[in-house]
Amino acid sequence: MLAKYRAAALWGALFAFAAMGTAHAQQNIVGVGVAYFSNHSTAPDFSGPFTPPGGNLNVGDATTVGVSFTHFFDDHWAAAFLFGIPPRIDTDGRGTLAPLGKISTVTANAPAFLAEYFFLPPKSAYQPYVGLGVNYTNFSDTSASQSLENSLGGPTSIKLQNSAGIAGQIGVKVPISDSWLLDFNLVAADVRSRESATTGFITRTTTIDFNPIVYTVSIGYRF
Repeated sequence: MLAKYRAAALWGALFAFAAMGTAHAQQNIVGVGVAYFSNHSTAPDFSGPFTPPGGNLNVGDATTVGVSFTHFFDDHWAAAFLFGIPPRIDTDGRGTLAPLGKISTVTANAPAFLAEYFFLPPKSAYQPYVGLGVNYTNFSDTSASQSLENSLGGPTSIKLQNSAGIAGQIGVKVPISDSWLLDFNLVAADVRSRESATTGFITRTTTIDFNPIVYTVSIGYRF
């Protein structure tokens, strides 16, 4: 809950920042590339009625198409919206759940809005930058694996709460012509979700800190 309040406050600050942009040197960049989600998840063991101790999980990595839109307010300040094709992410069992292998799959839609600062002028041979903003992750299309349902004794419903948190970014843009450029960046975000697995009338829960780092390589068009 605290993360959601922090995110809401930061959203407001970012939109206020956008509203203060001047008309000087305004331009836009649209980028498309490959985004690799590297999750460094941690979670306590599952808890609930008739839950054997030591059952844990690990969130896997995923690769998808990343898209970005960046609007410059002057030579150094910009606002960026990052999104893409939501990846399917597998979760593997750990601890006493390790023999089950994959235990669930979920689709994660995780757009981010960032205020970015570019250190060098636009005509530089490369443009390093940093960003700070918010990420909102919506989880959908969750499903339990057959091995998990067999272990728990029947059809199992998996649910994950949506997450809002702070996101930080570092990157560099490398112009290759007046209109085209390459962009290399990584984004780290605060993504935390309560997961529940319900089999019949029994619900078992844990809280996952995804700790994702998203590495993106893209080509951008400036206009």
